[in-house]
Amino acid sequence: MIAPLLNKHQLAEILGKPVTYVEENCAARRWPFTRAGREYRFTEEQAQRIIASLAVEPQKPAPAHAPRNARARKSTSAGSSTSTALAVPQGNPSRSRLYRQAGAV
Repeated sequence: MIAPLLNKHQLAEILGKPVTYVEENCAARRWPFTRAGREYRFTEEQAQRIIASLAVEPQKPAPAHAPRNARARKSTSAGSSTSTALAVPQGNPSRSRLYRQAGAV
């Protein structure tokens, strides 16, 4: 026996979304569907594929950033071991005043 097809209202209820959400994704051809006249219909397999496409897999946690005081250490180049200049981070140039040499005004 042939399994009954779901209509857009039934699929929207299963997904917990408005009917317009289902219509927009079908009209944009993002989701599989069957056309019955002018209506969008969905087999059980198509509904399962749609639900699987909405699943989000967990990601690995992001690596911990270095502590703030470790990022703004004095630069120690091989040529000069007594350098008083701090490394200026790439980014917001207005913060460069925080990294001027101790003797500069």
